[in-house]
Amino acid sequence: MGEKQIEILNAEEQDAIGKAVFLLVKECPAIPADIKVRYGDIADNTIGIFAQQSAVVTKRYINGIFTAQFPFVVLYRSKPTTDSDRIAREEVLTNIAKWLSGRKITINGSDYILKEYPQLSEGRKITGIEQLKTVALAGKLQDGSVDYTVDLRLDYKKREERNI
Repeated sequence: MGEKQIEILNAEEQDAIGKAVFLLVKECPAIPADIKVRYGDIADNTIGIFAQQSAVVTKRYINGIFTAQFPFVVLYRSKPTTDSDRIAREEVLTNIAKWLSGRKITINGSDYILKEYPQLSEGRKITGIEQLKTVALAGKLQDGSVDYTVDLRLDYKKREERNI
């Protein structure tokens, strides 16, 4: 038996899904109003969304549908000064991951749940988002900023147009 060839998701697909992830994260009720959300960028007091390089097609069907996985990282950079601040930063990321995964979060006494994923362009449909790792300290910068990250994976499917 030959080895199964891994099919990397093409750049157009990765760009489209990356932008969809960014817009979805921006809608998360767990993000404090004073925190900016950026795609592929990070600054102080910011949450950055970063695509990973291991986006792959997981299966192709004869009817033109394929399924794919798009791993991404949500990074929160801030300057916490107390243990309570550090815990609060981790809780923000934990709640973002839970909300994206369709699990209930409670913010200031109100419950929120992402009941369905938004419609995507060109027949793409999110089938799920999974948290791959727990929130972790990713690093400390000389200016006192601290980076916390959480790894997630978006699964989706798409019907490709075929010229027969």
